[in-house]
Amino acid sequence: MSDPDDKPAIPAVEWRQVLSKPAPTKEDIRALRIKCGLTQLESADICHVTLSGWKGWEMGRRKMPQLAWHWFNLACEDLLAKRAEKRVSQKLPKGNRNGS
Repeated sequence: MSDPDDKPAIPAVEWRQVLSKPAPTKEDIRALRIKCGLTQLESADICHVTLSGWKGWEMGRRKMPQLAWHWFNLACEDLLAKRAEKRVSQKLPKGNRNGS
């Protein structure tokens, strides 16, 4: 996912709500990464941090900023939705894939 065009657009949100949430735990960070089937390097790339920075968050040495956590959640939601859509389209008969 190193192409910037693959990154999700940030929807209009109330940033105070995002920033007021507690920082994710190292368990939260790792669990979401694994749920999305991403490597640490891919996850770091999504959040625009170094691999070392990502590992610091995942090992609990550093707190992940709320905006980075929000961004990573959006990216994972987008990735999981695309995978689900792909699975559905693969199950449809060839004539029905375009909605016809």
